[in-house]
Amino acid sequence: QRRRDLASHLYKRADLCSIHNRTDHADTLRTEAKRVSTKAARIKHEISQCIASQVVEIADRNDAHIAVENLSWLDSQGGRWPHAEIQHRIENAAKRYGLKVVKVNAKDTSRTCSRCGGKVSNNSKTRVGSCVDCDFSLNRDVSASREIALRATSSSSRSRERMRSLLRQRQEKRSSAATRQSKPVTALGGNQEHTGTSGSFPEAT
Repeated sequence: QRRRDLASHLYKRADLCSIHNRTDHADTLRTEAKRVSTKAARIKHEISQCIASQVVEIADRNDAHIAVENLSWLDSQGGRWPHAEIQHRIENAAKRYGLKVVKVNAKDTSRTCSRCGGKVSNNSKTRVGSCVDCDFSLNRDVSASREIALRATSSSSRSRERMRSLLRQRQEKRSSAATRQSKPVTALGGNQEHTGTSGSFPEAT
């Protein structure tokens, strides 16, 4: 009986030690998780400030205002990045530079063709979107940024269409000029060497 009592006492003591060790281990894990979470939050804040500073510096260097999507609703869904915090920091930094920040509706900015306003089909692997109306292809992020700028500068759909038309005309002029400059130099006839007496010169490439 004495041996059985001693064995029972030893088992109980072993169980108590095991419970105590598990409790200490759980406390250690909770402390480490809290430390990692605090560090991750600090890194996010630092990155947010860095992003805001770079955006505002670029805008100030180019004498431009800033247009962003209104993404505050993402924070309520637990997104990876604190979008509202980034935009808040951009607004604070822009005030110091005297720049204006405009928030626009984020709906379909990456699915709208910045060239014609048509619907864009995006490739999730290449991140390139192609317009189903005009076949214009562009990186979806670049296209979305153009659409954001159009929405910020043009309050109505009619004014946005006018702006798109002007942008298309400017792009066509640039493409035409680039094509002319890329033509190879050809001889005008006769001696191909320049004598210094001709009144016209071949276009430089």
